[in-house]
Amino acid sequence: MRFDIDGVDFAPYIARGGLKFQKFKVSSKDSGRDTQDAKMHLTVLAQKHKITATFRPLKAEEAAVVFSTLGNTWVTVTFESPFTGGEYSCRMYSDDLPATFLMEKDGVGYYQGIEAPLIEE
Repeated sequence: MRFDIDGVDFAPYIARGGLKFQKFKVSSKDSGRDTQDAKMHLTVLAQKHKITATFRPLKAEEAAVVFSTLGNTWVTVTFESPFTGGEYSCRMYSDDLPATFLMEKDGVGYYQGIEAPLIEE
């Protein structure tokens, strides 16, 4: 599966089953339930992607690649979309990037619990 962020191949860092794809609608401010007839009125302005990427335990140097790349305000993400059946590329942002120190082995630190919400511009 292709999963690139700003030209960096992130696929090897992703945990098994670690890509959750969502598509959400952005609605106009006049959308919502009418209090007169209780009908839902919806004006969809756009549909956007959200990806939650969960990473396998990473060595410190791998985690640094993830955090330095996702530290940019906007990143270009290219992935195989389950919604289109093909490759899709868009600008996304990420925030709240957690990491938990797992262990040190042979002088190398390992981190787990790294998860990145990526939201389309």
